[in-house]
Amino acid sequence: MKKRFIRLSAVLFLSISLMLSGVVPVMAETASVDPKDAASGIKTSAIEIQSGKQLNCSKAYKELNKFRTKKKQWQWKKGSKKKQYFNTKKSNTLKKLKRDKDLEKTAKKRAKEIAKRFDHTRPNGKRCFTIYPKKFRYLGENIAYGFNYFQTAEQVTEAWAEENEKYGGQGHRRNMLEKHFKKVGIACYAEGGYYYWVQCFGG
Repeated sequence: MKKRFIRLSAVLFLSISLMLSGVVPVMAETASVDPKDAASGIKTSAIEIQSGKQLNCSKAYKELNKFRTKKKQWQWKKGSKKKQYFNTKKSNTLKKLKRDKDLEKTAKKRAKEIAKRFDHTRPNGKRCFTIYPKKFRYLGENIAYGFNYFQTAEQVTEAWAEENEKYGGQGHRRNMLEKHFKKVGIACYAEGGYYYWVQCFGG
C-alpha cells in the first residue's frame, strides 16, 4: 500500500484602522484522498518532485472561484445549528477572487517554507503574515500537504471545503468564503513525494 497522509491548517488575520486584530485558531486534521494527475494537469517527473519544483496552479484558481461562487453556497454559523448561505441574492453574492501577483509570489515562498516547517509560523520564527504584501487590511492563509496525493487542484480544494465538518472544523472553508477577501495567490511546491499547497488571501 502507498503511504497516504494529509495535513491542513488555516489562519485568518484582520487589521483595521482601529488597530484591531484577531487570529482564528489553527485547525489541523487528517484524511485520505486518492491521486489522479498533476496539480495543473502538467506532467511532473519523480526527479523534479524529489529535487523540488513549483507547479503551475492555474486550475486551482478556477476551482477556488467555482467553489466560492456556487449558488446557495454555505458555511456553519457558530454553534453548528444554523447555516449561513451565500449567492442567493445580490446582497450576499460573493465575487470571484482576483489573481494577485504579489500574493502569488508570497504563496510560492510560503509553500517552500511549509516544506521546512508546516505551520503559520515561518521557519525564522515570525508570523506568516510578516511576508505578505503590506497593501492589504485583511489577510488569510490556508495550507495543506500530503504524501503521494493532493496532486490535483480538485483534491486540495475539496479537502479545504470541509463539507462534512461542523463550525470548528471549517476554518479553511470560511477563508475561501470570506467576503472581505478580494484577491488571492495560490502555490503548490512538490518535493520528496510531498505536495505543499498554500492559498494567500488579501482584501
